[in-house]
Amino acid sequence: MIRTGICSVTFRDLSPEEIAQLTSEAKLDGIEWGGDVHAPPDAAPDVLGKVRKLTGDAGLVVSSYGSYHNVMKDENHPGSFSPVLDAAQALGTKVIRIWCGGGDSDKADDALFEQAARRTQDLADLAAEHGMILAFEFHRGGLTDTAPTAIRLLQIIDRPNVKTYYQVYDRGGAIAPQEELRQLLPYLQNVHCHHSVDGNRCLVEEGRELWTGLMDVLKENDHDAFVLIEFTLDNTPDNFLRDAAALRGMIGLE
Repeated sequence: MIRTGICSVTFRDLSPEEIAQLTSEAKLDGIEWGGDVHAPPDAAPDVLGKVRKLTGDAGLVVSSYGSYHNVMKDENHPGSFSPVLDAAQALGTKVIRIWCGGGDSDKADDALFEQAARRTQDLADLAAEHGMILAFEFHRGGLTDTAPTAIRLLQIIDRPNVKTYYQVYDRGGAIAPQEELRQLLPYLQNVHCHHSVDGNRCLVEEGRELWTGLMDVLKENDHDAFVLIEFTLDNTPDNFLRDAAALRGMIGLE
């Protein structure tokens, strides 16, 4: 089942209350609360508990916790991950987004993949004690920047509670997004949704053919995932509402 939502980083300048209200108005299902502004891991438990409550009061769920824990940063280790786990628990979600890091995968050797895998295994085993799933950001600057390299890393990690996100971005010469998403399905947790052309942010409706095709891949395979709007044109609520309506229409919810 496809569920819809927003990443709170879409509106870093809005309060959690405003984001929850806007998400409800957009008829989406959930919110990925980001650890940078709205739900930092060092926030007091009652602050995070308030964010969890206002999410539920708006008829929404916390889809995931958007942490900025980077596996390959030397200062990060299992001990430093404990506040992230605590924050996710306080928010009431079982999914934590993490970053791999390590630089672009096309410059990485086998030793770097092995190192990233060992570090992630340590985090995964700690997360498993709390029933948590870890899911990598699919992004430049990390070993999970393409479908083949993300799958390679996940297979080395070999933990059932480690998965990946997916998002579309222009890498030049990469495989078609629908095929890329299809390859990732066995490992896919969530999808970040935004649309751009030549590096310029656009409305999601302008990418209707692309995003309808991606949603069809999820529907055809009956894949359970949140599709989360991450950025919107000019960072305005009105454009977000247009993006949400377009996304719902592509899924068949309108």
